[in-house]
Amino acid sequence: MLHPAKAHFLRLAYDTNPSQIVHLFAKQWRLQLPNL
Repeated sequence: MLHPAKAHFLRLAYDTNPSQIVHLFAKQWRLQLPNL
């Protein structure tokens, strides 16, 4: 389990699949998706 006071960050490669990033935001970190 993640520590609630610890900052989240990503280190991504240039060829990272965007759907994997969205999955991380929505399912793992429970963040709302940005309005783009």
